[in-house]
Amino acid sequence: MNKYLLKENEFFLNKNSLDFLIYKLKVADRDLIPKVRINSKGEKEYHYKKTNFSPNLSLLEIEDLINHPTDFDKENKFIINIVNLLSNIDVSILLVNFKNNNIAGQWIPRDKLVMLNLNLIESGTTNFAKVLNHEVIHIAQSCNNGNISSKPKKIGLNLKLNKEINYLLSSKIYKNISLMEQRFEKEAYSYQDNLSMGINLIKKYCI
Repeated sequence: MNKYLLKENEFFLNKNSLDFLIYKLKVADRDLIPKVRINSKGEKEYHYKKTNFSPNLSLLEIEDLINHPTDFDKENKFIINIVNLLSNIDVSILLVNFKNNNIAGQWIPRDKLVMLNLNLIESGTTNFAKVLNHEVIHIAQSCNNGNISSKPKKIGLNLKLNKEINYLLSSKIYKNISLMEQRFEKEAYSYQDNLSMGINLIKKYCI
């Protein structure tokens, strides 16, 4: 499904655009490194971005992040491997500007298309890989329901829910989904942080 008319800054994520994506994520990761500022009293202040569920960092942890930034090798390897793997089963990945900016990603089985929000890039490599993995799990759920173009069906993995996942599932974008859809969303959320899980599920159910 490469008939989509690309709008400004949108692009298909494939072997040809991987280097561009990795570069953009590297720039975003650099911007997310904690910053040191001197306040009006001449004292150091540390500033960094966090979610409602991120743990507060100690001074030692902040300084370690500044002096030894994470290299994200594991996440970059996952992104490269999954892009190549999905290409082999004719799944396209498209970075788009969603009308609803609260939507991070979407799997469209009939088109064999993963759509990801362009603003994910600004959230850095870790979050980008996590959201991509979430959609990859949905692809495996489709394969589990007969073929890759089928609607997702819960695989039957043990759920690992927490306060953050329950909070995300309570958002407006999930307000009108069915009980069945809730089940496969809970499964994807439970394992989106496990980057090896998505690849293994694709190999087991789709190849």
